[in-house]
Amino acid sequence: MTERGLQRTASYASTDDESNASEDRVRVCVRIRPLAPKEAARGATISCRADGSEVVLDEGKRYAYDCVFGDKSCDEAQAQDDVWRELAPTLAPAAKEGYNVSLLAYGQTGSGKSHTMFGRKSCRGVVPRFCEALFEDGEEGLSVAASMLEIYNEKLRDLLVTSSESLRIREDPQTGPYAAGATVVKCASAQDLLRLVRLGARNRTIASTRMNETSSRAHTVFTVRLVRDSVEDGYSLRRSACVHLVDLAGSERQKRAGSTGTRLKEAGHINRSLSTLSAVVNALTKKDGRHVPYRDSTLTHLLRDSLGGNARTTMVATVSPSIDDGNETHSTLRYAERCKKVACRPVINETELSKRDSIIRKMAEEIRLLREELAAEREKKTVRPQGFSSSSEPLEDDSSPGKALTMARQRMEQDALQRITDYESSMSTLSEWAPAGCDSLTTVDQL
Repeated sequence: MTERGLQRTASYASTDDESNASEDRVRVCVRIRPLAPKEAARGATISCRADGSEVVLDEGKRYAYDCVFGDKSCDEAQAQDDVWRELAPTLAPAAKEGYNVSLLAYGQTGSGKSHTMFGRKSCRGVVPRFCEALFEDGEEGLSVAASMLEIYNEKLRDLLVTSSESLRIREDPQTGPYAAGATVVKCASAQDLLRLVRLGARNRTIASTRMNETSSRAHTVFTVRLVRDSVEDGYSLRRSACVHLVDLAGSERQKRAGSTGTRLKEAGHINRSLSTLSAVVNALTKKDGRHVPYRDSTLTHLLRDSLGGNARTTMVATVSPSIDDGNETHSTLRYAERCKKVACRPVINETELSKRDSIIRKMAEEIRLLREELAAEREKKTVRPQGFSSSSEPLEDDSSPGKALTMARQRMEQDALQRITDYESSMSTLSEWAPAGCDSLTTVDQL
């Protein structure tokens, strides 16, 4: 009996409750990076600024979001701390509750997406901080497995192996789209996860362009799957979650980036992929029953649940304040505003068998007590034929009305105990658990 066959999804989110309405929509934050040294050297002016939870453009137009991170060029580490402080409650705590979680960094090339997601050693980004937050409470019953992929020229690659073979996306009826054949690594500590991130980051496709010396030429998807066992109100609960942390490649214009040859081909695939993402967002916001083109790109196909599905999704839109990037900044802000209208359906992913286990155990105990009562009653009604000594084995009266009931109780007990055995076997260790499409888990040391 497999976990996948016994899993159910129990919704605890109400779209009718106004207090929960914000949780059912994509949460959008905007981060305005400081002027780059090259921009400051040539005297570039600032075209936008932060004003509370709004972005104000130089012509006076305002865009309102859930949160806006302004220019803190004087203290880069503090700016990273501010971003994490705002995003932290929506990540690890929500995942441990059983919600699927997605965080996407979107923006033009060179606007600070990778810096926000990964950062540097002196000012770490969201991903390494999330890895530590997941294990900081030292909880028992928490099982974690992770993978790291990139979408390069619309092909899905595994960043944890050196093979250049592309992966295919498959569909699982319970967990949705997944990368078939991806390396999934079980992690027992934050250090295991961080080692995984460092390994995957070394294999990312990065190149220099006129606009960005370390331009990401592919979308990077870091996925963490976790299972958390707990006991609440006397019930043994198992909650699972999938966390997608996505660093999207930046859109770019060929003339400004100076892309030629391979770089031009990469830019074309990136822009088409982001255009499909925009088309998906537009279709979801229209709410007129139109077809949502998830399958038109590898990115939207893989992240289908993150876009209007079973996930709590947050988008961080990064923009440049330079007047030279004014058109790109306006485009990003308009897109981020549309994303606020995308409704998601986040639910708690809970395994039904975990509750059934407690019920079966109680039933088994009741059956045991009934058997003892029946045995005592049977002793009273035992018939001893003449000619047999008192030491002879007693014979049970076949006409006893309790015999059929006893046999029925025995069958019920055996069935209940077998269900318990199957359940305990299916949930014994992490080494026996793997997400859809993965036959076994790898350890960090095996990479």
